[in-house]
Amino acid sequence: MLPRELRGRAITLAGVPGVGKTVLQRRLVSADGARGRRVVFIDAKGTEPTLPAELIAAYTAGAGFVPRVKLWPAEPLSGWEGDPMELANRLLAVQDWSEPWYERVASRAIRLACGADIGPPRSADELLARLTAPGLEQLYAGTDRAELVHQLTSAKGFEGAALRYGDFFDALQGRFDGTWSYDQADLAILTLPVLAAREDASAAFRLLLEDLGHYGVARKDRDDQGMTVYLEEFGAVSDGARAAIDLAERLRDAGVGVVFVVQSYEGLGDEHQAARLLGSSAALIVHRMPQPERLLAAAGQVWTPEQTWQLDQWGPDGHASLRMTQRPLVDPDAVRRAEVGEAWVIAAGRSLHLQVAETPYSPQPAELPTPHRDGLAVVEERPPWVVDLPEPEPAAATVVAGELPPPRPVLPPPSPELPRLRLQLATAVREGDELALRRVLKRGARVAPTWDAQAELPS
Repeated sequence: MLPRELRGRAITLAGVPGVGKTVLQRRLVSADGARGRRVVFIDAKGTEPTLPAELIAAYTAGAGFVPRVKLWPAEPLSGWEGDPMELANRLLAVQDWSEPWYERVASRAIRLACGADIGPPRSADELLARLTAPGLEQLYAGTDRAELVHQLTSAKGFEGAALRYGDFFDALQGRFDGTWSYDQADLAILTLPVLAAREDASAAFRLLLEDLGHYGVARKDRDDQGMTVYLEEFGAVSDGARAAIDLAERLRDAGVGVVFVVQSYEGLGDEHQAARLLGSSAALIVHRMPQPERLLAAAGQVWTPEQTWQLDQWGPDGHASLRMTQRPLVDPDAVRRAEVGEAWVIAAGRSLHLQVAETPYSPQPAELPTPHRDGLAVVEERPPWVVDLPEPEPAAATVVAGELPPPRPVLPPPSPELPRLRLQLATAVREGDELALRRVLKRGARVAPTWDAQAELPS
């Protein structure tokens, strides 16, 4: 159980494979579910096929209800939310340019394609159609920017920008052209697809994080009691450390916690990136690893007495000395010899030695939906966490002779946010958090107007 002051803050979790990091993450996800927090889990490696089913079981066990689950890329994400400027910035962040001229040409083309009077593009095909010379000139025909657009489409490098984005979105195969966003899921599991080009995987990862950052800062309801983002093995993606650090720094003030999961200190990026990431982390959790010294430096050192005795051929000669010396607060050799599930939590110059207990549930592998586009590979099977509820029996109407029965009132469907709101309410009351309580009541009146939250408060 993380203390309240660490929720919504960045945490770094490190350890070699097979030491219990996944079990600890399941525990944290279950605790998030118990408090009504939304969870977004990004698996940058995608090598554990059973991970989605384990996370779903963990969240369900903590929350006590079947959550709304979204799986990407099996279910395409809506990556085109926001105003023209925000969308253009996200698109520009996913590509690297070797020369400033080509970068300026691409930037101008993207901003013009997104800033047309008819509105920004809402799919990859629409964007690519606008990045052609005829498409862009048609958008601005008869406007005061028509001549500017003509000069741009004739400039050196314009076709290269269209080619670069066309190749990138072709590799993604419509995975950002869906209809759902993060506010439609209690648990979203995003697994980075295996792409042919390494640079395409890096660009897809950056586009995911850019869209997630925009959601957390601009689109997420600030009265929502929070969200936790897990970044699993982001170091496997080229330049993933920079994108992860940018996400954590942007989401810090929005009440969104980020959990960085790496195998070693090197997984945090270069020296400058590792320093920034550890500096932005409120806590560090260390499992077994061969070289933990640079991570354990965050715990600091403690003064300890060191005694010496002098000996001769007959034993102690009665002379001794005592001096104060410094040693690491967490012993690196103890970390090297740690058992499976053994870990140390380091925060604010203090440490806690702990053992992670195995989760009491054993989820069955989930049948994930197959990606489809343009009506192909339509999947009729549903995931196992979708539950059919019995249809209610219609009540028999009492008919009076010569009169029609009164119409039955049409009640609005219950809000999908109601289960999490109830958990947030219980957490705020249990912890005596008046600010959180007011936020729950305010948000409940807005998204679940039929919910009588006051009736559930203790007298």
